[in-house]
Amino acid sequence: MDNDRNPDAEWVVPTILNRAEENGLKLEGPSETEYGFGWAPTSTFWIGDRRVHFYYDITGKHDAIEVADVNLNQVQRAAINDPDIAWEIIYRFLGKHCKFEELPMLDWKSDNLDHDKFIPHPPSVSNPGNIAQFIDKIKSMGAEIWTPSDNTNTQTSEDQ
Repeated sequence: MDNDRNPDAEWVVPTILNRAEENGLKLEGPSETEYGFGWAPTSTFWIGDRRVHFYYDITGKHDAIEVADVNLNQVQRAAINDPDIAWEIIYRFLGKHCKFEELPMLDWKSDNLDHDKFIPHPPSVSNPGNIAQFIDKIKSMGAEIWTPSDNTNTQTSEDQ
């Protein structure tokens, strides 16, 4: 199975932050959303009611980018592994407020039914869909989180 994933899986956040600073683009974010299933978190940048998510595609073959306009309820996603194209999308979509049709030519898929239902807007607000954030919140409220102890009874029926 081919894998088009960028070998440096952590390229998104530092690349976007560095380029935004170099170009004077005042991005909000990144905000990280962890779903608790062992995947890398979704990283989100936004300006106003537009946002861009980067995540590892569930197919396990590539990184993905998702652009969304919250007001228009429009979502487009595509595979991506090129930092230059990722920056161009951020700059055009968030910085220049371009139309979806003016984004770099990728194999964009429209998915308006899945309009970021697990990520609130702005993404920096508390998010009950973010499992890691939820656990941190209930811990801060004094709740004890169950974890397996080192003294787990491991007797088998033969030991009894």
